[in-house]
Amino acid sequence: MSPIRVLVADMAVLDRDIVERLAGEWPDMTIVSEDADLADVDVLLVPEADSLAGYLSLMWAHRQLGVVMVDPAGGLVWVCRVAVPTWDAGTTWEQHLAEAIRSAADPARMDKASLEK
Repeated sequence: MSPIRVLVADMAVLDRDIVERLAGEWPDMTIVSEDADLADVDVLLVPEADSLAGYLSLMWAHRQLGVVMVDPAGGLVWVCRVAVPTWDAGTTWEQHLAEAIRSAADPARMDKASLEK
């Protein structure tokens, strides 16, 4: 399995150095350069912000891209990903909507068994 390609973006130099070092210590992760094509990036690490609005268009354009918002000083981490689950032909729109709501509440709840009412 190839390593998770991580791009650290929009961070102050000191924070960037810390986050890149910590993420780069894991054998299943690799830090990519700032000039990397976003199509070749799996996770974008960004500083804590008041809103994800600046990153939503990137996430929509690059569906493989997960965004992790970090606050190195406070030790806080938030994860965001555009999830577009696929269902078999027998799944109704009502079931699909219910599963999307469940997955937003708790990704572990999202499984085909919960499609049954």
